[in-house]
Amino acid sequence: MISDIDRILPLILQEKRLNQRAQKQFLKLVKHIEKVKADDRSAEEWYVLGYAYEAQNNDIKAVEAYTESIRSDPDFEAAYKNRGSVFTRMKQFEDAEFDLEHALDLDPEFTPAKFQLAVLQTQKYEYDDAMLTLDEILEKQPDHLQSLAQKGTIFDKQGKYKEAIAAFDKVIEQEENDGNLFSQRAISKVFNNDPDGALEDFQKSQRLEGNNYITTFNLGLAYGLMQDKSKQAYQNFEKAFRKQPTLLVTYQKEAQEGEFTRLIDKLNQILTNLKNIDDDQPGKFYREELIDLLTRKLNEVSDQ
Repeated sequence: MISDIDRILPLILQEKRLNQRAQKQFLKLVKHIEKVKADDRSAEEWYVLGYAYEAQNNDIKAVEAYTESIRSDPDFEAAYKNRGSVFTRMKQFEDAEFDLEHALDLDPEFTPAKFQLAVLQTQKYEYDDAMLTLDEILEKQPDHLQSLAQKGTIFDKQGKYKEAIAAFDKVIEQEENDGNLFSQRAISKVFNNDPDGALEDFQKSQRLEGNNYITTFNLGLAYGLMQDKSKQAYQNFEKAFRKQPTLLVTYQKEAQEGEFTRLIDKLNQILTNLKNIDDDQPGKFYREELIDLLTRKLNEVSDQ
């Protein structure tokens, strides 16, 4: 009889999205593992716990679980890869590099570890190295969608927006239900001066992934770059800042090199465009409200 861990572990190792039935089995398995004494847990059980902690955004507990998995089985390359991924997220780059390279030492053809290495290289601004790593993957697996999307991310960070959009186009052709991809392409369209295309993608992302203050802010950004959309821009920006008043200040601390500067430049472009509209043009009330809101938020950033 197949056990729950034999059903779930292969799906996790293949990084497949769990359907509703598998999700229930996964939660049942986690509860069972938590009842097992720590000293009696297998490497696979610790791995499942690490995966569960990642899903809960508890990176510290995830690292602890993957470490125990590695202690139980020093040749468990997937545990090294996952711990390296968490270390990358935590910006502990030296530890991340050690884990990912060790995973590849154990299995040089382990594509998930190679992909995570490209993610790490991207985080370290080593864009040329990241592109080489991704090309190695795509040479053997031309339809590796994660790698194609990561190339789009790197192109975007380099300001190569047309190339970024083209890369995301290829992925979206095969992944039409991933809202994050539409959001990423929309960002590139914003900075490629295509607010109409960006708005369409942001709205698609919102339908697929739901609404939050980031998607609401992005809608405000797209509307703000369009003519005669001051009302919609104000409503979305106001809602976003009401939900997260320190949105810009927080992003200033977390954004990668150049990303925050280009956003501020776009917001200043919106302000300049608004101020250049004659007072006798329709929509004066919302223009003035939007000017006041963005001016205050930009001043908060400059005061940091």
